[in-house]
Amino acid sequence: KTKMDESKEYIDAHVDPILEPLVTEILLNRPENIPLFMVGWISEKHLGKNTQMLSSEERKELEALREEVRRLRAEVDPEQLIREAQTASGTESSDNEDDYIDELPVARKLAGRGPRSSISAEAYGKYNKME
Repeated sequence: KTKMDESKEYIDAHVDPILEPLVTEILLNRPENIPLFMVGWISEKHLGKNTQMLSSEERKELEALREEVRRLRAEVDPEQLIREAQTASGTESSDNEDDYIDELPVARKLAGRGPRSSISAEAYGKYNKME
């Protein structure tokens, strides 16, 4: 076998079974933050709660990262934080008017968002004249 054949076999056996469903999910969901989506998907589908192979330091880091992902998702979708809390406590969501939220997470303003601060010279320059 050549090195190329070994590489192809490895990809077919180990890489494709992970990447093909991942790419399908990306195309179906079209997330704004693709790397974050990929990390979450791989964690959910391939790591799950199975952390026996990790050292205690790696487990702590993984839990901290999971918490950070949860917090970041909540910034984008504050309702998600409420749904996760209800799922964790075993309660289901209800649309009662007496539901009370102690404190909503504050959404950060993303850098680079907002009105444009400048306009290209071509917009008003000699290159953009109606003839």
